[in-house]
Amino acid sequence: MVSCAETSLSLSIKEYKGKFTPAATHDEPEPAACAYTYEEWKVEIFKLYPGSESRDRYTQNDLKKLIADFLSKGTPSQASFSQYHCEFQKIVKWLVDNGKMEWSLEKE
Repeated sequence: MVSCAETSLSLSIKEYKGKFTPAATHDEPEPAACAYTYEEWKVEIFKLYPGSESRDRYTQNDLKKLIADFLSKGTPSQASFSQYHCEFQKIVKWLVDNGKMEWSLEKE
C-alpha cells in the first residue's frame, strides 16, 4: 500500500489508477497527513485532462445547441420545458458571469 507521503504529484495516469482506486484508498491516511494540499492535487488532476478547466465550462454554441434541440422537439410538456429552462438559466448565468456573453433586458 502506498502512503500519501510516497505519492508524487507527477504520477502518470496508470500510476493514479493503481493507487487511487476505491479499493486501494480505504486504508490511506487522512488528507491532513499529506505533503501537499487539495488545491495542488486538483491542479495535477486537471493537467491529466486538458480542456477540463472550469473557465471553459460552456460556450455560446452550447446555448445555441440547447435552444435548437428544444425547438426541434415541437410542443413541450411542462416537465420538458422546466428541464430546458433550468439548463438554459445555468448556461446563460455561467456565460454572463464569466464575461462570455452580455445580458440586458433593455430593447435596442
